[in-house]
Amino acid sequence: MSAKTGNSRYLVGGLVAAVVAAAFLGGYALGGETAPASAQYQAAPAAPAAPVAAPPRPDAGQLVFASTDDDPVKGSPDAPLTVIEFSDFQCPFCNRFYQDTLPQLEREYIDTGKVNLVFRDMPLDIHPNALPAHMAAECADGQGAFWEYHDLLFDRAGQWGRLGPADLIEQLGAYADELGVGSGFDECMVMPDTVSEVRKDLAQGSGYGVTGTPTFFIGNDDVGYTKVSGAKPYESFRSIIESKLG
Repeated sequence: MSAKTGNSRYLVGGLVAAVVAAAFLGGYALGGETAPASAQYQAAPAAPAAPVAAPPRPDAGQLVFASTDDDPVKGSPDAPLTVIEFSDFQCPFCNRFYQDTLPQLEREYIDTGKVNLVFRDMPLDIHPNALPAHMAAECADGQGAFWEYHDLLFDRAGQWGRLGPADLIEQLGAYADELGVGSGFDECMVMPDTVSEVRKDLAQGSGYGVTGTPTFFIGNDDVGYTKVSGAKPYESFRSIIESKLG
């Protein structure tokens, strides 16, 4: 990366830091990997985007009818079942799911066309680098490289998770360059639509009763979705999937 590009990304880092601060101003307090009882959920303001209305929270004991929105899909879009994942790239429990459980789900269900996985953004406010990372993944998605960027963020969480704002944006941009999708990355990171897309997932997730990450909804629009909270082992997913396929 040239010195000119590096200097440009430091400037972008300052702009993104301002966007992140604005997005959390007034905030949606998701403390820890699980929100405290006092947490208040609301869409964070970020002009000039219009506010996103959260769907109604389901009653206890009911199946949830969750939306996949237009978010990234792994596997066949025609699979009979969908796993909707609300995740945080800086969350260690989300990383555990990625490392320990997702490979088995891919081999047994996603690669065989029985299930697809939809990834939705849920960066927690206690993870200061999560929101920029999700914005960067949205920018990679715009160039058809979401899942490659997704994997890289989880695999290298220890590298980017400790950086300050300017260094973080430089590193996120370097990942985009590594994957060959760095063109337009800096411009995408400061576009209002990028942070608005993340905010939309946050608002809908809170409306579905998501209080921590990772949270999953397993099912389809015909039978509804069963909610699974936390980095559960593969067998927990297999049991629900088999019951719905059966």
